[in-house]
Amino acid sequence: MKINAEFKNALWLIFDKVLLLLLNIFIGVKVAFHYGPAEYGMYEYAVSIETILCILLTLVDPRVVKKKYLSFQKDLSVIRSVTIVKLKLSIIILVFGLIFLILIKDDSQQFSIIFSLLLLNTFLTNITFGHENYFEYHLKSKIPVLSNNASKVVSLVFQLFSIALGYPVLFIAVALLSGNAIRIVILLYLFKKEYGTTGYNAEKYDNKAVIGIIKESAPLAIAAAASIIYMKTDQLMLGMILGKSQVGIYSFAVKLITVTTILIQPIQVTLFPRMKKLFLVDQDMYFKHYESLTEIITLASLLVVLLVWLLPDQLFLHVIAISYVSSISIFKILILGVFFMYVAIFRSSHYTIIGETKVMAISQILSCFLNIILNILFISHYGVSGAALATVTTQFLSLILLDLFIPNGKRVASIELRSIARSLYPPIILRRLHRNSI
Repeated sequence: MKINAEFKNALWLIFDKVLLLLLNIFIGVKVAFHYGPAEYGMYEYAVSIETILCILLTLVDPRVVKKKYLSFQKDLSVIRSVTIVKLKLSIIILVFGLIFLILIKDDSQQFSIIFSLLLLNTFLTNITFGHENYFEYHLKSKIPVLSNNASKVVSLVFQLFSIALGYPVLFIAVALLSGNAIRIVILLYLFKKEYGTTGYNAEKYDNKAVIGIIKESAPLAIAAAASIIYMKTDQLMLGMILGKSQVGIYSFAVKLITVTTILIQPIQVTLFPRMKKLFLVDQDMYFKHYESLTEIITLASLLVVLLVWLLPDQLFLHVIAISYVSSISIFKILILGVFFMYVAIFRSSHYTIIGETKVMAISQILSCFLNIILNILFISHYGVSGAALATVTTQFLSLILLDLFIPNGKRVASIELRSIARSLYPPIILRRLHRNSI
C-alpha cells in the first residue's frame, strides 16, 4: 500500500513537472521570440540576480523540515514557524535587492521595475512554504500540484495576452505575481479543507525547532548557495563581459535544457522517505538498491544525450527563431551536465540521510570557485559556448569526481563511476537486473 502511495505521489509530481514544463517551454519560447535576445536577456539577467539573492532562503531546507514532523498539533507549530522564517528571509532579500538597484544605478527603468516585481514575487512564493512541505511529506502532492498548475496556467495566459497586446517585457513579471496570488488562495483553501485550519493559527512560534532546522540546514544551504552561484554565474558574467543580449541567447538554451531535467525532483522527493527507512533497516540492501537505481537512470539519461547529439541542427531550426540559432550548440553542450545530474540523482538525499551534508557543502564551495575561474577563462576564449563548457565541467567535478577525495563520499563516487562505465555497455546492467529479480 505504501509503494502504491509513493507511486501515486510520483505520478502527481511528474504530471506537475510535465504540464508546467510544456506550458513554460511553449510560452517561454514565444516570450523569447517576441521580445528578442536584448529584452529577453534583460529579463533573464534580472532573474539571475534575484535567484542569487534568494540563496538566503536555503537556510530552511525542505528535507530537514520534514524530519521535524511528529504529530499534527506539533506539526502545525512547525508549519507556521518555518513559514514565518521564510517570510522574514524574503523581506531581507527585498531590502538587499533595493539596495542593489540603488548602487548599480542602471539607466533602464524597465529593468528596475522587473527586478522589484521579482523580489515581491519571492515574498509571495514563501507565504505557503510550510503548507506545501507538509502535503509533500504525507505524499499528498496532488494538492499543491493542482494549485500550482492553476496559478501557472493563469500566469501563462496573462503572458500570452501581454504578447498579443504588445505590452513591454515587464508584464511577464506582473503575470508571475498574478498567478502566485491565485496559487496562495487555492492552496490555503485546500489546506484548510484537508486539515481544518490554515496553519497560521498555531499556539506558538517554535523557536527551538526553527533554530534546530537552521543549524541542520546550514551545510545544505552552503551547498545550495554554491550551486546557485555557479549555475547563475554564467548569466551574470555573460552580461558583464558580452552584454545582456548574450544572456538571452544562453538563457534560451537553458530553458530548452529544462525539458531534460523533468524527472529529477519527482524521483528525489518520492524516494527519499523509502531510502531513509531502508538505510535504517539494512544498509547493505540500501546500497544495492542505490546502485541498481543509479545504473538504470544513468543508462536512460545517456540514451537521451545521444539522441540530442544525433539530431541535426536543421530540425531545431524548424522550431526556433533564427535570432536564437546559436543556442543550439549551447544546448548540446549543456545536455552533458544534465547527464551528470541524473548520475548523481540520489547524492544529496544520501548525504542528508547519513547526516553528512557537509560533504555537499565542501564540494559545492570548491566547484563554485572553480566555475568562476573557468567562466573567466572560457568566456573570453569561446564566448557564450565558454559559459556552457564551464558549467558542464563544474557539474562533473562537483557531482562526481570530487567525492573521490572525501572519505564519506568515495562509495557514492564509485557507484556513480561504475554506473557510467556500465551504461556504455548496457547488457551488463540488464544482466544485473535479471539476476536481482530471480
